Parts: sequence; structure tokens; C-alpha cells
Amino acid sequence: MLYALNLMTFENKGNIKISSRQYSDMRRKFSEMQHIKMSGKNNPMYNHSCTEKMTKQQYTEWLKAH
Repeated sequence: MLYALNLMTFENKGNIKISSRQYSDMRRKFSEMQHIKMSGKNNPMYNHSCTEKMTKQQYTEWLKAH
């Protein structure tokens, strides 16, 4: 969808214009699609914690930073 938006606005040299309402609707739909795509078992962090992906040293440095 974002590729189509890019084609419509930039690569077409601006011949096709979209309104802010159309852009807002496209962003909302894209966000909903990403939410569905990354939910549950499709999420790379599903059933994992960040501590499993880091060493103890990395985790303590992350805790200090946050």
C-alpha cells in the first residue's frame, strides 16, 4: 500500500494528488494490516522475553539506559 502511495505521489511527478483524509485512511488501514500481521505467533518475540535475547551484560546495560 505504501508502495502504491509512493507511485501515486512521487514517481508520477505529482500528477495524482491525494487529500489528507485519503492519506489518513491509508495510514490507518496499513496500521491495522501490520497489527494483524504481527500479532500472536507471527510476532518474532511471541513467547519470548527480552532477557532471553540478551546476554547478562547487555541486559544490565539496557536496564541502566532505561
